Amino acid sequence: LADQWDRAHRQKRGGGLTPVSLNEGDTEARQRNEPADPQTPDALFDRAWAEGVLDQALERLEHECAAHGKAALFRELRPFVTCESEVTYADLAGRVGLSVSNLKVTVHRLRQRYLELLREVLASTARTPREVDEEIGDLHAILSGELPRS
Repeated sequence: LADQWDRAHRQKRGGGLTPVSLNEGDTEARQRNEPADPQTPDALFDRAWAEGVLDQALERLEHECAAHGKAALFRELRPFVTCESEVTYADLAGRVGLSVSNLKVTVHRLRQRYLELLREVLASTARTPREVDEEIGDLHAILSGELPRS
């Protein structure tokens, strides 16, 4: 009896859903309704690689600042290091207790160290210093929307 009940109540393939034919209708009409992605898979991969490299360098910088007891200051200055800040130096200076000129020097030094760490991240996979320079050029090209050098 249990087997008969199972057979009577089992779902057939598709689970009661209406099948959609892949051959039905005009293929071009269906593709027109698909969202277009202008970026190629290669461009998407390059962009992900570039962002990953930048994130690694920024993470190293964050760890260095935390090791020196400056984690809170780094959190405040991070948008300035990555050039994504929406506040002015004057607004931030008052909040972190630094003069505007001292804040600018601190941000400049963090950016310099960020570049050094970026070079270190790239050097871990490059064979020569020249390749590091080429990869920095590729990073710039990818992030600015230009095609990287071949």
